[in-house]
Parts: sequence; structure tokens; C-alpha cells
Amino acid sequence: MNCPALTDVECGKLEIIKYGTFGDCESLRSINLLSTKIVEECAFADTGLTEATFGSKLETIEEGAFYSCPALERITIPLKDGLITHDNTFQGCENLKH
Repeated sequence: MNCPALTDVECGKLEIIKYGTFGDCESLRSINLLSTKIVEECAFADTGLTEATFGSKLETIEEGAFYSCPALERITIPLKDGLITHDNTFQGCENLKH
């Protein structure tokens, strides 16, 4: 989806972020999605994200959802077993702090 003017996303009722929804949105810097339950593959791949916040309703973050987001420094997610489905969910996010 290349959206050059989109910098922030805040949505209270978006339950599923579909495959590639925000992919290649290089200007995207922050997301605040407190009602999201599922983040599908490559939903935020290749974006300029620096910060992502999800609420307690989050159930699954699929493979490569945040692939190649080198500016991503912080993500807030609930502590749940099975939330992250693959090892490469955050591949290429070298600035992500643990």
C-alpha cells in the first residue's frame, strides 16, 4: 500500500490488520491499535515505524508482520503465550530494544 503522507495510525475498533495493509508506508512512524486482535503477515513490513502499541485484546502477530522496520525501537504488546507465531516476525528490526 504505499501511503507517503501517513505518519500515525490510531484506531479503536480495528480488530484485524490484513496482509500488507500498511506495507511500504515509509512515512509511518507510530501506531496505537488497542482493539486489534490479529496482525497478519507483512502488515507493517518495510515501514518507518519507530513505535507500536497494542492492547490486551491482541492474540496473534503473524510471520513477518514487522519485517524490515529498521527504525522500530519500541513495541508494547501483552504478555501471552503463542502471541508471536514465527521467529522472523521482527526480522530486520535491528533497533528494537528488548
